[in-house]
Amino acid sequence: MRKKICFLFCALLFCTAVSSQTLRIRVFSQQQIKEAVFIPSFGHYSMEVSDKKVKLSKTTKVSVREQSAKVEVRIGDTLFASGEKVRFCAEGLKSFFCIKPLNPAVAERRYDDGLEISSDKKGNLLFINTVEQENYIAGVVQSETWGATKNIDFFKVQAVCCRNYYCEISASIQKTDIIYATTFTAKHTKLVQTTPKLPKEPTTAEAK
Repeated sequence: MRKKICFLFCALLFCTAVSSQTLRIRVFSQQQIKEAVFIPSFGHYSMEVSDKKVKLSKTTKVSVREQSAKVEVRIGDTLFASGEKVRFCAEGLKSFFCIKPLNPAVAERRYDDGLEISSDKKGNLLFINTVEQENYIAGVVQSETWGATKNIDFFKVQAVCCRNYYCEISASIQKTDIIYATTFTAKHTKLVQTTPKLPKEPTTAEAK
């Protein structure tokens, strides 16, 4: 009996590992951002820059700025480090963060899991959201249907559409590829309600 339980447990872990996939999604791709603030919102985060690593609290505000093809990092008003890439790593089952661009000023956004920031070598910051596949699909469904309806079946259909589209193109995606945030947006089909045409009633002359 114990062997069966152990086998089932190992099989479950294996299936979970196989189905789990981390995607690299480029965000803020339409903006040329030179400075931003990272804010841990939920869960636990650590930050890695060059050879330095530090754990972040929920009240920690990390400022990042493009400086001479590198990323300058400040915690509060104190310079922490400068390097080619900054990694914000999520720790735990559920974590999400907010990113607030300062130059130029762009609306704050919230994302799940991790974030990588580097220089695009043109004076701007490059933002890559490292997110689990399931969390990304949930985010796409939420962004496309936000406030549209309270019918849970509607969200289920959107999730199926998004997942099917992802499965169609996943064969051409490598694990190291950077994907634009609009790549997996589900294709919509406009539903038009129509009334069937009924046959005309024959006129008196036609009836005779």
